[in-house]
Amino acid sequence: MFRLTLLAALLLPSLALADDQVRKFDTFYGINVKGPISVYVDVGKEQSVKVSGRKEYIDKVSTVVEGGVLRVVYENANKGSTNVKEGDKITVTVPALTSFRVLGAGESRVTNINGERIDISFEGAGALYASGKVKLLRMKGQGVGQADLKDLHAERADVNFTGMGDISLYASDTLNLIVEGMGNFTYYGDPKHINKSAKGIGNVSPGK
Repeated sequence: MFRLTLLAALLLPSLALADDQVRKFDTFYGINVKGPISVYVDVGKEQSVKVSGRKEYIDKVSTVVEGGVLRVVYENANKGSTNVKEGDKITVTVPALTSFRVLGAGESRVTNINGERIDISFEGAGALYASGKVKLLRMKGQGVGQADLKDLHAERADVNFTGMGDISLYASDTLNLIVEGMGNFTYYGDPKHINKSAKGIGNVSPGK
């Protein structure tokens, strides 16, 4: 009994630090993220934005909608340290999404994308995962991050990537690819038409 009471006493302060803050905005169709932020987006649901984590983290996350785009920025007062910990994250649901851009070193997951076109851009050392189905995927990447887009089934994919990252994606009809650097690029979907330009010592190959 004493051990259980002691364990509860030790856990209580850490649990008290966690919080959720729901933020209301006008309609948006694009998302821009800047900073070491973990973002989880689920498309096809009623719009909502929730910032979770410690109070000091929530207070540093700035969110605003401009021109139909949700802009998320981590306002770090101490430039020498990010002070982001596990459990600090942003969860977004949105009926439709046409663009997603991330700059930083966080983790991003965008699921159930569905529509004519999606523009995805990332820069930095983060990790990006996306799933869904579109006719056209336009992707631009730069840095040393990872982008796993093979579950995002596109008929056509236009890709421009510079850096050392690992990229995988799916195109069933046409793949237009420009790659420069030392990255590894893997494509799925057995596209009928492939137009590629590769510079550097990276690798471009079909997935199994």
